[in-house]
Amino acid sequence: MPPFPEYASPVPAADSLDGLSSDEIRAWTLWKSEEYRLLSYTMLSLYNAAAPIHTLPTELLVKIFGQTWQDRRSVRLTSVCRRWHSTYRLTSQFWAAAVSGLSFNYTETVTDRSLSYLIYIVNLHLVSKSGSSW
Repeated sequence: MPPFPEYASPVPAADSLDGLSSDEIRAWTLWKSEEYRLLSYTMLSLYNAAAPIHTLPTELLVKIFGQTWQDRRSVRLTSVCRRWHSTYRLTSQFWAAAVSGLSFNYTETVTDRSLSYLIYIVNLHLVSKSGSSW
């Protein structure tokens, strides 16, 4: 009789636990759980990747981003899925618009990602309702 018979039925015969000590069973269980966890994530990613929203042609996706961009908050569109994020990040024309007054790191990222596109710089001078500059 296998150890822990109440749990043995779902364990494939190839993974027989017969003859293993409790410590070996615990180690095997952790290893197998991690294997199944990674497989589960892969299966969910595949399921999501096959959804119609994720199969839009890249050219159409770039046009959608271009038409819907309003300000920096529009970058939230890139959170839909990995492909949308990657498409946005790798399309240099989106990085050609920069806003001055932001951190040096952000400005450096924008210039690196804009590649050969001319950079459009908007200088925002924010004034509070009381009239003082930010």
